[in-house]
Amino acid sequence: MPNGVELSPDGKTLFVNNTWQKPGENFIWAYDVADDGSLSKKRQFAKLNLTPAVLNAEKPEDRLDSGADGSAVDTEGRYYVATRTGVQIFMPDGAYVGTIFVPQYPVSITFGGMNSDILYMVGESSVWSIQTKVRGFRLPEGLN
Repeated sequence: MPNGVELSPDGKTLFVNNTWQKPGENFIWAYDVADDGSLSKKRQFAKLNLTPAVLNAEKPEDRLDSGADGSAVDTEGRYYVATRTGVQIFMPDGAYVGTIFVPQYPVSITFGGMNSDILYMVGESSVWSIQTKVRGFRLPEGLN
């Protein structure tokens, strides 16, 4: 079940959050993007981390629910995804960097501010922001 779609800064990779609750499917998909916009080489990009509450859920099917939702990319190609754990961050090669923890489940994220260096995170009833040392990626004007 796809949720959260982002394009890499070089336009060559499309990322799609997978929220399917099935064993072995707790990850982000990546696809190669051809010059004509077609997709190929579907592959697992990064495995999402799960909270202890999810891992210990009463129902076995609930033990796979990352809640992967909104996402963002910075200009250096790092991928950010809102999950039940917090905002998880991955390097362009899919290596896990860390998690930004917030008081409730974030569902949407974006970079903003004058320099696109503030990460905004929206939860079910709150909004948080954090100053970053990187800039969020945006398609050039006229291409979005």
